[in-house]
Amino acid sequence: IQLPTSNSQSGATMSSDPLLSQPSSERSVESVIQHFLSNPEELIALRQRNPELAEAFMSGDTEWIRRSLFYHRQQIAEEEKERQQLQDLDPWSEEYQQRLAENIRQRNIRDNLETAIEHNPEVFLGRVHMLYISCRVNGILVKAL
Repeated sequence: IQLPTSNSQSGATMSSDPLLSQPSSERSVESVIQHFLSNPEELIALRQRNPELAEAFMSGDTEWIRRSLFYHRQQIAEEEKERQQLQDLDPWSEEYQQRLAENIRQRNIRDNLETAIEHNPEVFLGRVHMLYISCRVNGILVKAL
């Protein structure tokens, strides 16, 4: 699971938040923590996209945040490296076509998961307890949802 990502020019994925792609230092970690804690909407979006990173921010543990940011930045660097390798290939080569098909498949999987989480969150949240109430309808005792 990643942070909201987009790059409209090349179709590649990169972090949309420049704070998360900057090199790690004590000052930048503190500024990133303050940024997310002062912007609850962005923290909610982060929680939906990358719950582990959001938990690190909410804990306030700078070492955990630093490790999480380092891991996130490594993922971004790997994606960028793969995108660059893909650009260097001949578009008509079999390897290029296979990588392109795999990227499209992964994007479709990610989009389907996001849609499923948005429209059917109960599937991902575990147990959902239904509330039943006893009531009378036309003089008949029934249990209603």
